[in-house]
Amino acid sequence: FLSEPSQTAFSYNESFANETLEHIADSLKYHPKLQQLALVRCQLTDKQLEILKDKLTPTITVLNLSSNKLTHKSAKIFNDLIKSQDKLVHVILDDNLLTDVTVQEIAQGLDDRYNRLAESKKSGVCLLEVLSLKNTGMSDKGLISLVHVFDTITSKVKARSISGGDTSKGLRLNIGCNDIMDNGMKTLSHLLTTFNGIASLNISNSAKCKTTGFMELIKSLRANKSLEQLDISNNTLQNSIVNELLLVLKVSCMLSTRCTMYCNRCNCLQACQYSHVLCVDTCLLYTSPSPRDRQKSRMPSSACKKKKKKK
Repeated sequence: FLSEPSQTAFSYNESFANETLEHIADSLKYHPKLQQLALVRCQLTDKQLEILKDKLTPTITVLNLSSNKLTHKSAKIFNDLIKSQDKLVHVILDDNLLTDVTVQEIAQGLDDRYNRLAESKKSGVCLLEVLSLKNTGMSDKGLISLVHVFDTITSKVKARSISGGDTSKGLRLNIGCNDIMDNGMKTLSHLLTTFNGIASLNISNSAKCKTTGFMELIKSLRANKSLEQLDISNNTLQNSIVNELLLVLKVSCMLSTRCTMYCNRCNCLQACQYSHVLCVDTCLLYTSPSPRDRQKSRMPSSACKKKKKKK
């Protein structure tokens, strides 16, 4: 690492001792062009992150600290990183037990960064392009704080009539594998309605809400003009939600959606792919409505006849 001062990216994916981390941190100053730093599955702790924070160069644009031992004790550190690192636009913190406390601090850091850059009248105030918080112990509380900041910044941009940054790429937000309930989904739906700066949203295996929360989310897609990818896989979706989703997709050709749904008729898990060409697999099993037949499920008579003919 030290032998390549022109290096723009550095990745390490093994656990290390404090001495190794200190060596890596101290060597950062010899790499003025370093833009990407990935320390994945390194067993990185909160105390080690404190050491690393003060050594990061202002050129860093991508920071990947996934699958470490970071907790809510790092909340203030992430606040400082988001607030002070102006060029940092990709933040990936998947699989760390950060909880809502850290998400709230990240949100506050984003707000502080925007206010500072806007007051200095820097053109193209850039927030984030990627924010990945998959499996971080986040609930409605943390999500609502994050959404509130984006909503507030949107209002400030309109009020000041200044550029909110390069939104051509849009934010890629991953909040999968968390505990999002109805209130969180409704707040997220409001953001999609008012903020056209999200290009990708991943809430796979994350929504513990009822039909109401999902319905609000799907309906908000009608007003959104920026979302290109929506991942709601591994969530239990009712037929009414899927039908509403299909209606939205017919008028929103930019959106490709990957979802997993439960078929209410036979309770079997089906994977459905929606991408311009809409296709829903139907199941031959169904619950018989006939009072003479109390079986939980059976094949339709037409299918049975086909089988008999084959015999």
